[in-house]
Amino acid sequence: QSLAMVFLVMDIRHPLQPQDMVWLDFIDQIEGETWIVLNKMDAFGRGKQMQAQRVVQDYCKKSGIDAQILLCSAQKKQGLDSLLATVRSGLCGK
Repeated sequence: QSLAMVFLVMDIRHPLQPQDMVWLDFIDQIEGETWIVLNKMDAFGRGKQMQAQRVVQDYCKKSGIDAQILLCSAQKKQGLDSLLATVRSGLCGK
C-alpha cells in the first residue's frame, strides 16, 4: 500500500535547505500526493511569500516533482484552515 499524502514542512524564510531537497527526492519516490507546507508565513509580507513559493515551485518543476504548496503560520493561525481541510480530504479519500 502507498501513502495517500505526504507533507513536508519548510520554514518559508529558508526554503529548500539541503535536508529539504533530500526529503523531496525521497518523497517523490512514494506514490501519493506531495504537499509542501511553507510555515512562518507571518514573517513575510505577501510579496516575499509569493517569491518564496515561486522558488519552491520552480525547484519542483525543474526536478520533476509534482507537489502542491500551502502557506501557513502556526503561531498566528493563518492558513491552518486550508491545511486542515487538505489533511481531512486525504483522510476521507475525497
